[in-house]
Amino acid sequence: MDEPAMPRKSSRLRRLGVIVRAAVLTAATLIGGTTSVSANIPAPVSTSATVSSAPACVAPERPLSRDYDAATRKDAAFNETFRHCFTTINGVQMHYVIGGHGPNPMVLLHGWPESWYAYRGIMPQLLPGRTVIAIDQPGLGDSTGTPRSMTTNVMAEYIHLLLNRLGLTRNVQLVSHDIGVGVAYAVAAQYLMRSGSGAGPVVCHRARAGSKG
Repeated sequence: MDEPAMPRKSSRLRRLGVIVRAAVLTAATLIGGTTSVSANIPAPVSTSATVSSAPACVAPERPLSRDYDAATRKDAAFNETFRHCFTTINGVQMHYVIGGHGPNPMVLLHGWPESWYAYRGIMPQLLPGRTVIAIDQPGLGDSTGTPRSMTTNVMAEYIHLLLNRLGLTRNVQLVSHDIGVGVAYAVAAQYLMRSGSGAGPVVCHRARAGSKG
């Protein structure tokens, strides 16, 4: 898997405000914050009988993946605050789970061979002050279709285009582990930094043992 060329430590990262934290954080490190509201993202379509307070799906589509919500369908508490969404990016129907209305968007990128569900256990605690988006990376989880390549740069392009569609172009915090770390770095270095829009911290996070993929 190709990795993006690492910029020199000096001016580039400092100048554009992207912080790569070298330490690997545990799930507990991510828990906390204060509540607030964001108007950045419209609201998705829920497949559960529970009425969700999550933002609306952007350009929603009927899911191609069967039983995408098998793990959450009967979880009323989860469905009150989160929503499954699908939209096609470059021939791949991308699946993401969204919740919260905070002004600070946090994007969760899973590892191999996992899915968004790797973060399920901590997502409710991440909500205060944030809009939380857990993405099934192209070719994995309930994202349906074959990306033209599974290299880091190509995976990052799909994530970048999805974030653009969701209107998330500024102050995005990327949380990742395993192969997701390389994808998160590529998104920040190739897109958020180049656009001058800025990015929040790129956090290397270790999913809890026993997380379902």
